[in-house]
Amino acid sequence: PTRAEATDVANAVLDGADAILLGAETLRGNFAAEAVTVVRKICRQAEKVFDHENHYQTQLPPAMVESGTLSQSEALASSAVRAASKTGAAMIVVFTRTGLTARLVSKYRPNMPIVSLVIPRVQQNSIRWVLRGERAARQGLLNRGVVPLLANPTNSDMNALLRVVFARAKKDGVVRENDQVIVIQKVGTTSVVKAVSVVF
Repeated sequence: PTRAEATDVANAVLDGADAILLGAETLRGNFAAEAVTVVRKICRQAEKVFDHENHYQTQLPPAMVESGTLSQSEALASSAVRAASKTGAAMIVVFTRTGLTARLVSKYRPNMPIVSLVIPRVQQNSIRWVLRGERAARQGLLNRGVVPLLANPTNSDMNALLRVVFARAKKDGVVRENDQVIVIQKVGTTSVVKAVSVVF
C-alpha cells in the first residue's frame, strides 16, 4: 500500500471501523498477499494506540443515561465492557441467540476479545427440522473483536458451555487459570452480567 493508503487504514481503525475493505488497486498487483499482511500490521499498530476510554464515553453519552433512554441490551453491553475494563478481564463471553448483544458490546471497543456464543434453535417447518443460529454466528465475524462460536443445540447447560469456551480460549492462548472473564447471559427471564474466574 502507498503511504496515503496506509494512513487511511490507520485512520479507519482509529475512527472505530469494524472492518476494512481493500480496493482493487491495492490487491491487483503481484504482491496482493503481502499487501494484506502489511494492512494487518498497520491495523494492529493502530489498535495499540486506540483510546478505548474516550471511545466508550462517546458511545455512551451521559444525557442518554440520565434520561433513561438506554435499552436493556445497551445497558448490559456497556456494563459488561466497563466491568471488563475495571477487572482487567481476559475476555467477554456473550450468550446470545441473535448476536445483537455481542454487536452492542463490540460497539464499545473493549480491548479484549468478545466471544459471541450463539445458542441455536432447532425448529420444525412443515417439511423438515431447521437449525437457526448459523447466520447470527457468521454475521458476528463482521464486528470488531467478536469471535463467534455456535453452541451445540442439544447441550444448553451454561456451565458446560462456558467450560468449552474456556478450553478453546486456553488453546488459543487467550486465557490462563484464574483469569477473570465477564459473562452476559440470561438466567430465567433476567439478564445478568457477572465476573467468573477461569477454572480448567
